[in-house]
Amino acid sequence: MELPKLQWIRRCAQRFLDTNPWLDADQAITLAAGLWPLADEWRSPEEAADTEAAAWEDDPDEPPPAARRTLH
Repeated sequence: MELPKLQWIRRCAQRFLDTNPWLDADQAITLAAGLWPLADEWRSPEEAADTEAAAWEDDPDEPPPAARRTLH
């Protein structure tokens, strides 16, 4: 069953926060919302967050997208 958009983003953002405690809530939500258009590529929002976070580890000198931008 496909999740509604807000529920998918909420679960994805929560996974970002659970696995990356240095993220702010607004950063996690922004990252999750950015992954929403590609939601069909993953089995779950948690898998999407894990896959995205794993890509950050590929280049330790480059900060993750949320760390580069400010939302305020």
